[in-house]
Amino acid sequence: MMKKKLGAFFILIIMTICHVEAAVDKNKIAYGEDPNQYGELYLPKEQAKGLVVMIHGGYYQPQYTLSYLEPATLDLVARGYAVWSIEYRRMTQGGGWKTTSQDILAAINHIDDISAQYRLPKNIVLVGHSVGGQFALWAASRAKQPSDTFGMLKPKISGVVSIAGVSDLLLLDKGHRSAQRDTPITQFIGADPTEASDILKKISPIELLPLGIKQILIHGDMDISVPVGVSYLYRDKAVAAGDDVTLVVLPLADHFTLLDPALPFWQETVSAIDTLAK
Repeated sequence: MMKKKLGAFFILIIMTICHVEAAVDKNKIAYGEDPNQYGELYLPKEQAKGLVVMIHGGYYQPQYTLSYLEPATLDLVARGYAVWSIEYRRMTQGGGWKTTSQDILAAINHIDDISAQYRLPKNIVLVGHSVGGQFALWAASRAKQPSDTFGMLKPKISGVVSIAGVSDLLLLDKGHRSAQRDTPITQFIGADPTEASDILKKISPIELLPLGIKQILIHGDMDISVPVGVSYLYRDKAVAAGDDVTLVVLPLADHFTLLDPALPFWQETVSAIDTLAK
């Protein structure tokens, strides 16, 4: 069933790209020397009303790339946003909890290097899907929490939208184990998370609260890849810590239908970005 859903989803990607890509100003820009250290900058024809940083998911696996976010990215560009969609090293490509996180931060910080050339707006919203949600929330924490391991977030961020985000790595890893499924989080960390609390405290968003920035969480109640309970628990802990967090739960939406511009679920993400980019 999941393979059929993914197949239909990627057919939608191809159709959407063929229809509108020619009308979009798209630039591939490296932020590092590795082939996977690059981003794709999409610019609307008029001056952008905001900059969206798009971070894809895929549980750190190399077969998932930024390409699956292209329909959503193009929709945002059509709505007047500039989009910086970033790629990063994943497992088997030199990725891991430290190097991948460093890539995410470097890619976002690279905005400062290209902002003047491309006349990028200063109101920046981080948007991440699945583990991209993990990275978006994590990157926001780097604005106020010094780290010798990663450094600091440089651009000022207006807010974060986490779409079906992996906001609690330990909880998700336990879920994978209880269902006797593969544990990509263990692979990413390089150790059993129950025995690696020092690493979790550096990269798991729920361990980094409060973030000190407005966050909007969007989650489908039919999601079996990242159950919605993860976002409920994160929201409750974040609010208790003093953060401004809104959780939007969408009935009948699963892990990928949230991203389809042809479905009404996607409008919730658009509304969240509009709210944060003001």
